[in-house]
Amino acid sequence: MQCVILVSAIFFLVFGIPVPSPTIDVLVGPNCHMCEVILNNVRYEYHNNFTGVTVDQLRLSLYQQCDANLNGFTDVECHKIVDKDSADILTQLQDGTSSYRICQRELLC
Repeated sequence: MQCVILVSAIFFLVFGIPVPSPTIDVLVGPNCHMCEVILNNVRYEYHNNFTGVTVDQLRLSLYQQCDANLNGFTDVECHKIVDKDSADILTQLQDGTSSYRICQRELLC
């Protein structure tokens, strides 16, 4: 990245034409990391094997993780997401989708 900035600066000095810096699209929301932590904790709890796990079992585990890792407004929002999306999250866990990708799909990253 420093090299790109240096080349851009030299190009501007020599030719007088500004060169835009490259954009890096990174999806990072304020709750992205905590979402990953919660899902990774659930993966650990089930030894990353969700074959016989029901939606209700996953929902309970996610509630416990919300309560253990969050408080106040964010805990309430976590419970709402769990209520709304636990079936979809279970399917993704069973398919081997990464925690980060699940959090992206839930619009938390």
